[in-house]
Amino acid sequence: MKVQFIGATHEVTGSCTLLEVNGRYYLVDCGMEQGEDIFQNVPLPVPANAIEAVFLTHAHIDHSGMLPKLCKDGFRGQIYATEATCNLCRIMLMDSAHIQESEAQWRTRKAERAGERAVEPVYDTNDAAAALRLLRPCQYNAAVQAAEGIIIRMTDIGHLLGSAAIEMWLTEGQQTRKIVFSGDVGNVNQPLLRDPQPVAETEYLVIESTYGDRLQPKERGAIFDRLFSYKFPALLIARDIPPHAECLQMAQKHNVTVLRTKEATSTIVSTIITYLKAALAPRITRHGVLVEVYGEGILLIGDSGIGKSEAAVELLKRGHRLIADDAVEIRKVSTNSLVGTAPKLIRNYIELRGIGIINVAKLFGMGAVRTENEINLIVNIVPWNTQEVYDRLGLEEQYMELLGVKVPMNTIPITPGRNLAMILEVAAMNNRQKKLGYNAALEFTEQVNQHFDENMGKNG
Repeated sequence: MKVQFIGATHEVTGSCTLLEVNGRYYLVDCGMEQGEDIFQNVPLPVPANAIEAVFLTHAHIDHSGMLPKLCKDGFRGQIYATEATCNLCRIMLMDSAHIQESEAQWRTRKAERAGERAVEPVYDTNDAAAALRLLRPCQYNAAVQAAEGIIIRMTDIGHLLGSAAIEMWLTEGQQTRKIVFSGDVGNVNQPLLRDPQPVAETEYLVIESTYGDRLQPKERGAIFDRLFSYKFPALLIARDIPPHAECLQMAQKHNVTVLRTKEATSTIVSTIITYLKAALAPRITRHGVLVEVYGEGILLIGDSGIGKSEAAVELLKRGHRLIADDAVEIRKVSTNSLVGTAPKLIRNYIELRGIGIINVAKLFGMGAVRTENEINLIVNIVPWNTQEVYDRLGLEEQYMELLGVKVPMNTIPITPGRNLAMILEVAAMNNRQKKLGYNAALEFTEQVNQHFDENMGKNG
């Protein structure tokens, strides 16, 4: 008797084991690798038509998914499995074949556009149908003479409907050996499934490493005791996995909160990182008004009483939104972006001299406010000074640095009669155009230069 592991030796996917008994070959499972191809299954060392039979522990694709490929390559033996596994395979293998065909069609379209050859599916629905015709249903706990020198018995292992540990008695000459292939071992007290049934005895046990080296309660308790001694604030368990009793005991001993979520580990870790990044970001508070205009966050700054809040109210009447008035909390959320919000105490309020405090959300509706917004442009509002020279073309690039981030800035001088709200709308749209790669001032300058160049050429 010889045993060779074809797959699932470094990872629990692509399960496939080759048996040689009395000079004939058999497979236990014939699974497809899933996930990243970190470890490749080794090729079968014998032709597919040399395999006498396949013994299938359960229907999951990582244990059954290459049966159609085996048939495509010439296998014509029988596939022994429980009745429930046979029924599930009729669904899952056909579905897997459809996926293989769809994937090949998509890759072929890409290949043809690149002038390359069409891609053949790993197997198709005809191959899957051929595999299904070879299924041989077995009853639990019933001994079956599968071949000369091979008796098998399926024992319910509680992992999936129809899942089984396969007990095998292998006889060569006058010597009989017993070997058990566990497949995937289920948990106890699961809905719809019976608890895993024990196997009385065996000489050899082939079991996936996921289920090996299990800790005893005393050992597990010592590990959790050491873990909680580090005094972290909480333990969060993802995927709604029930915590061990020893975990809860040691958490209570060390006064550590244990939390549980239905979210996947990657999702909850990403959410926590995002939250902490925002909560712990460098921040400052600046006097000003932050409004959202056409999706652009504009921070209005200038001397007190110059009309920032009044301009914000006019913008609200035009359908834009207020984020903060008077005090703006600014956080650095990345190397090149700032987000502004209002302190909770004054959120949604705005002060108008001569009128007082108004609640923007109640006066203009909830659509007129936002909790926070990225700061895309700073507008410095200054009184018109006839002694100053202001940029009339917009060629001068102004910036203000906040928390190490350079933010574009416009300086807008005001006099009675200038419609500041309309100017701010234009500033927002112009800033968005610049981000999209269009600069009207540069285009105008180039046209003027081209005009003069052409006229000078004619005059010359």
